[in-house]
Amino acid sequence: MLNYEQLLKDESKSKADLPKEIKQKINGMNLPLSNLAKDPDNKSRQETVTRLDVAICDLIQSWIEADLPDAPQAETAEEKQAREKAEADAQKQKADDEAKADAEKEKADAEKAKSDAELAESNRVTAMQNEIVTILNASGSRTIEKASLTNILGRGPADKETIGTLRLAKIYLTTRYKAIS
Repeated sequence: MLNYEQLLKDESKSKADLPKEIKQKINGMNLPLSNLAKDPDNKSRQETVTRLDVAICDLIQSWIEADLPDAPQAETAEEKQAREKAEADAQKQKADDEAKADAEKEKADAEKAKSDAELAESNRVTAMQNEIVTILNASGSRTIEKASLTNILGRGPADKETIGTLRLAKIYLTTRYKAIS
């Protein structure tokens, strides 16, 4: 068995896998091999076959090495340190971005809650004001009883009350309140 045949066997390759140039070199060995078979003791013919066999082995080995992926390069201490620093910086940046986004979201949520609370309070005051105005308009004297005002406000009214833009004042020595604006 020739060396190139052993190499192909060791590398689990066949002649069909080889590039065209190497196949042509192998086919070019047919004549020197047949000449060697006729006269096996001829040193010149043995050297020619050996030289061609070694040349083909070199070509096959080069082809196999070119076909393999490059071996990974060993990372130097400086490269490792730089890579680790870059990874740490990226993680810190990500954490900072997340914290900033969380803070912005909390601020937006707080502003929305405040806005919603203000709107709800405004709607509640407007509803109370409308109810009081309805009662004031229903009474010919534009007054309202303390009990009705207590039910609307949900608490006892002060002597002077402001509900939205409506101002009321207690009428002296009575349980009634009069609109003053």
